[in-house]
Amino acid sequence: MSSVAAVPGSTAPAVVERIAVSPAEAGQLLGISRAKVFLLISGGELPSFKIGKLRRVRVEDVRAFAASRVATPQAAA
Repeated sequence: MSSVAAVPGSTAPAVVERIAVSPAEAGQLLGISRAKVFLLISGGELPSFKIGKLRRVRVEDVRAFAASRVATPQAAA
């Protein structure tokens, strides 16, 4: 996820790459519900951390989780 921020002294906006997102945003990235994200977190499948009372998930961990779930072709039985 990235957002646009103004650069002081410049007319061009800067793109800021976010390194962590909320569980709701992680769910949006994965196409699942916020509740499912919390189940994945509590089950230890998706790492997260807290900043004060706020829970955050690293975008890198969201991508790694998605990559680990990519279906691989199964050998014919």
